[in-house]
Amino acid sequence: MAHILADSVVDTTTTTGTGDVTLDNGAPTGYRTLNAVASATDTFPYTLRHRTLNEWETGIGTYSGSHVFVRTTVKQSSNANALVSFSAGTKDFVIGPTADPTFNSIELGHPSDATGTRSAAGRWAIEGSNLIREADVATQANQETGTSLVTFVSPGRQHFHLSAAKAWVQFGTTGNIAGTGYNVSSVTDEGTGDATVNWGTDFADTNYSAVVNVRTGGSSALSVLLESITGASSRMRVRDCVTSALTDPAAWCVAGYGDHA
Repeated sequence: MAHILADSVVDTTTTTGTGDVTLDNGAPTGYRTLNAVASATDTFPYTLRHRTLNEWETGIGTYSGSHVFVRTTVKQSSNANALVSFSAGTKDFVIGPTADPTFNSIELGHPSDATGTRSAAGRWAIEGSNLIREADVATQANQETGTSLVTFVSPGRQHFHLSAAKAWVQFGTTGNIAGTGYNVSSVTDEGTGDATVNWGTDFADTNYSAVVNVRTGGSSALSVLLESITGASSRMRVRDCVTSALTDPAAWCVAGYGDHA
């Protein structure tokens, strides 16, 4: 997948409604079709405008192939900057910059290796006012190795580092999650003093650390036992230190550290 900005890409469509757009594959002489410059999953800034009605839209599209694209993100439109339900009639389509510079990424260079395959390591892009080389962005593998001193970390990949918590949550006695938590899909109340935390994204194996703490809400001392662990979940129990009976704490606090699948 690449984010592209190409010159002289013009087409028309008679697509109606708010769904995916099917282009007519009829670029005027001297212009190019979207299919000529984009591959499946490529993204691009687009403008759609009805020829006879006050209906228009700009945003980011994602190419599906066969002259069809998804209107992934709408930036501005005649419908209060939301998806336009286009009426019947011809609409003009172009690839081009929008008023928001963060939408206008372009590839500056895309050299080939010795086999003629496009090399991602040599790709440069402009994101807003920043010049970025793709090889300088940390991958999941870079984060998991944790040794590079020359790559920078994007927000979408920082959590892959082994020092980062892969999940955390606080919940009450009935399994109700307090606040948002992170990477926890649900909590199963297994009974008094017994709960299972289900991870949003699984761990790669069972060699991870599930850290469990509880708030007592009273004077009794409680002990916490990690009952069982899988890549998808961790089950834990709490007992009263005096009676050894399973006991509900006032709150459970759980975090997971390890390698994501």
